[in-house]
Amino acid sequence: MSTAAQTKQPSLYREPIIPELVIPDLKEMERSGSYDRNVLLWLQDGYVNRAIKEHLPQLRELHTSLVESGESPEEMRRQKTQALVEFTRASYATEKAAGRGADLKGYIDAAKTFFEAESARYGGHLQELAEYIKKALENGEKPDIERHARHAYVSMAKLSGAMTHLEGLSGKPAALQVANLMRKGIEEIKFATIGDQPTNVGRELLKVVDKIGQNPSAYIEFRDPSRMGMPERGPWDYEPMHRQGGYNPGF
Repeated sequence: MSTAAQTKQPSLYREPIIPELVIPDLKEMERSGSYDRNVLLWLQDGYVNRAIKEHLPQLRELHTSLVESGESPEEMRRQKTQALVEFTRASYATEKAAGRGADLKGYIDAAKTFFEAESARYGGHLQELAEYIKKALENGEKPDIERHARHAYVSMAKLSGAMTHLEGLSGKPAALQVANLMRKGIEEIKFATIGDQPTNVGRELLKVVDKIGQNPSAYIEFRDPSRMGMPERGPWDYEPMHRQGGYNPGF
């Protein structure tokens, strides 16, 4: 019986509710070049969630009317997105008037939380990958080393990026934790065993990871986050099924 080791892969990036920045202050912060776009989209998600909760009856009514009118999926998506964008901007305007708009301190606090969460995601993937490889070997399977190496490379690159960002935010202890998390994950892959016998699979995998690092575009053409487009989905989907515990308005 095959294990999940054959298909295990990391989530390459978190998917924002609205894939573009629509709040003027956040757009201005992005234009300055001093802020990470992913963090800004994550900040925006907070206002989007507030807008969904505050305007859920109107959003439900719009959804129903669009279904009854027989609009195409593309037109339904466009009108839903437009409505959610307008409600989000209104929610943000209310927050800003109360003195709770986006600012440097809020960005730094959010960035630390964001990159710590990213570290947990990708560090966990490295540790799971070691476990899945071990189970595959115990079942007599031959792991696809190059495939797993591509995924390991992505997770290691994301962890390295998170560590760099945290150091830049004066989050030295957090950056050290990320470094330790990556080291632990790598060691678990490197020393995968069957029973008490160590194998060379982990070592071979890390050799391929190093090879990928020398020319990533030759291996990660369809997996590099910077090369991937947003998946097509409804604008009111809080996120695809893999985001657990998030708010879901039920559309």
